[in-house]
Amino acid sequence: MIQAYKGQFAYQKLFVQLSTPEKIGVYYLGMINNNGVFQVLYVGKSTNQNGGIRARILEHIGLGEWPDITNFGYCICDTQTETENFEITEIKRLNPKYNQKVG
Repeated sequence: MIQAYKGQFAYQKLFVQLSTPEKIGVYYLGMINNNGVFQVLYVGKSTNQNGGIRARILEHIGLGEWPDITNFGYCICDTQTETENFEITEIKRLNPKYNQKVG
């Protein structure tokens, strides 16, 4: 089962460390636009192999690859298959700019 969306939280290392779960699921990285709406710029997944949502978001913060990202949210999933399928669905639905294929 996919749990309800939780977010928009500050995209800051300390906040992520203290309040983001180590569960599997789909996470959303983005920013609050001029209209006050969360604009998703990247959709990712965390699986059992990569340490959960917390570890994946901390990895992105550590890389510092997307300076325009200021907020995040997530949905916890029960199974890895559910997580993988939901990520694909969300990327298709939201078409985030950092999920675009190059070339």
